[in-house]
Amino acid sequence: MPTTARNHLETSPLEEDTLTITLSDRSPVQIHARDWPVIARAYDHDGGHYESQALETALYTVREHADGRRLVYAWTKAGPGGQRQSFRPSVAGYLLSAKEASDSQATVRAIWRVSGVVGWAVTANACVAGLPAEVI
Repeated sequence: MPTTARNHLETSPLEEDTLTITLSDRSPVQIHARDWPVIARAYDHDGGHYESQALETALYTVREHADGRRLVYAWTKAGPGGQRQSFRPSVAGYLLSAKEASDSQATVRAIWRVSGVVGWAVTANACVAGLPAEVI
């Protein structure tokens, strides 16, 4: 079962606050994490009850800048239990403008677009569930 509140190392050891995020439709972007707080995150692994046995891990993240832009990205990595011979890590991400992000469904669509690249649909769904609730 994916978790939605997991703190994982995403930072460079030299510049803890600077992240480089790979995007799917443009070159990577570099951000200061403090300027882009996480508003939704979901993590999962395929190790059953024991993460230490996982062969693959996945992390979905949504960050929002004060100006309204959103970054939606995810990755899969080899787990601490080794990796399958055919394993290939994958990354995907999208930057939504403030106008796009003002439509809450645009963020959901971006999460599912990322899922189309990295897989792990249950984890993508957990990330969607972790988004701030919409008042209707």
